[in-house]
Order: sequence, then C-alpha cells, then structure tokens
Amino acid sequence: MIWSLVPRTVSLEMLAKIAVIVDYYDIREPLQLILSLWMQGFSFSSVPILLYREVVLWILISWVLKQNAHFRQATKVAILRSSMTSNFPGISPSRLPSSVSTASPDVKVEASAL
Repeated sequence: MIWSLVPRTVSLEMLAKIAVIVDYYDIREPLQLILSLWMQGFSFSSVPILLYREVVLWILISWVLKQNAHFRQATKVAILRSSMTSNFPGISPSRLPSSVSTASPDVKVEASAL
C-alpha cells in the first residue's frame, strides 16, 4: 500500500519544505491527515528557546497549515526578538506574509502584551 511509504515523522526543515509545496500547489486539504500527524511530532511549547531560524520556519509552517495558535506564538517570539538579525539564511522572506515581515513598531508593542 502506498501509505506505508509515507514517513510517520519529518524534521522541522522538511516540514517547512513541504509547507512551501503545499502552499504553492494549494493542496493543504487533501494532505490534512498526514500534515496533522507530522505536526503532532513537534513540541511547540519550546518555541521561545529555539534558534531564530527555527522560529521563522515555524512562522512559515503554521501560516501555510493554518495553525493559528502556533502562528501567534511564533510571531510573538519573532517580534520580541526583532532586534536580532533580519537575515534568514536559506529562507526567502518573500514566503512570509507581508504583514509579518513588515510589522510596524505599533504591532510590536501590541505583540509584547500578548
């Protein structure tokens, strides 16, 4: 059976790559079951201690897969750490929603209150 060839877990990096493909081809709905399985393999509660690159990957993944709670937490961390570098090696900032990548100071203040 073809489903036996699908991995039960994927790395964060691989999930981000899959999210880009899912977004590009607009195939989130048919893959919802396996995407949910892969998302369960991550402990999102550790986001604040993750490397900044991993936070950006989480923003991408949670945006594409419509994981609102994860998106809110990851963007909060990113906004609060916005004093860090704005270069994301290997990640195209154009893949991020413009409302995230160009957040105004007012939004940053609002996010710090979350």
